[in-house]
Amino acid sequence: SASVVFGTDGASSQVRAEMVRAGVCDAALDTLEYGYKELVIAAGQKGAYQLEASSLHIWPRGNAMIIALPNPDHSFTATLFWPFDGPCGFADPRTIEQHFAEVYPDLVPLLGDLQGEFERHPVGSLVTVRMWPWTRGRIGLLGDAAHAIAPFFGQGMNCSFEDVVELDRCLDETSDNWAEALPLYAERRKPHADAIGELALANFVEMRDKGSSTMFKARKNVEHTLERLAPDHFDSLYELVSFSNVPYAETRTRTAQQRRFPHNVVAVAAAAKALVTGSHR
Repeated sequence: SASVVFGTDGASSQVRAEMVRAGVCDAALDTLEYGYKELVIAAGQKGAYQLEASSLHIWPRGNAMIIALPNPDHSFTATLFWPFDGPCGFADPRTIEQHFAEVYPDLVPLLGDLQGEFERHPVGSLVTVRMWPWTRGRIGLLGDAAHAIAPFFGQGMNCSFEDVVELDRCLDETSDNWAEALPLYAERRKPHADAIGELALANFVEMRDKGSSTMFKARKNVEHTLERLAPDHFDSLYELVSFSNVPYAETRTRTAQQRRFPHNVVAVAAAAKALVTGSHR
C-alpha cells in the first residue's frame, strides 16, 4: 500500500529476491573463491599502536593476503583474505600456528590469542551483485541491494551514499515524480556502480599479487611523486576513487589518458619544473 518502496536491505536483499521471483529483473550473485576472517592486533605497551597508525599494512602472499587497519582504541583489525581451499587458505592442513610461523612470521608477536580468535571468528564470504533493472514501478533498489561489491577499494558505503545523492538530484529534476525519478537515477548510477565493482576486484589482484613486487612499488613511487609535484596534471587511480568526487567510470578514463603521450610528458615536465623551483627556495 506504500506509494514508494526502497530496497536498501543489503547484498542478501529480500526486496531484490521478490523482484526476481516476480520476473521483473535479472540478478546474479558472484561469490569469490575467497573468504575473510578478522583478528585483533591489540594495543601495545601503555596503549600505543604496535604498527604505524597512518598506514594501511599489507602482507601479500601471491594467492592470499592479510591487511591491517588502525582503530581509535589503538588496536588494529587484521583481516585475512584467503582462498577457501588450497595452500595458504582456510582449508590448509597445517595448524594455524604453523601456518603463521611459516607464512606470516612477523605477525605472530603482534597477535595475542591467535588460535582462540581464529577458532571463534567466522569466515565471511565476498559477493559481487549484478542485477538490472534496479527499479520497477514504485520500487527502487539502492546500495548493496542493487550493486554489492568486494571491499578492496573501501567504497561500498560511499557508493551507496552516492546513490542517495543522485536520486535526490533526479527528484529535483522531475519535480518529485517518483515514476520518472527512479528509472532516471538507475540509468545514471549503473555505469558507475559497475565500474567500482570491477575496480575493486582488480585492486584485490593488485594488492594480493603485486604488493611485494619491486617494479610495482617503483611505479607507485613514481605516481606518488607526480601526484605531489604536478597535482594539476596527474592523479593516481586510488586518489581519484578515494579522495575526489570524480564519478567512478570517469576515473578509469582519466587515468588511462594520463598514461598516454603527450599527457604523461606534460605531467613529468610539470613535476620536474616544480622540483627545480623548489630546490632554489
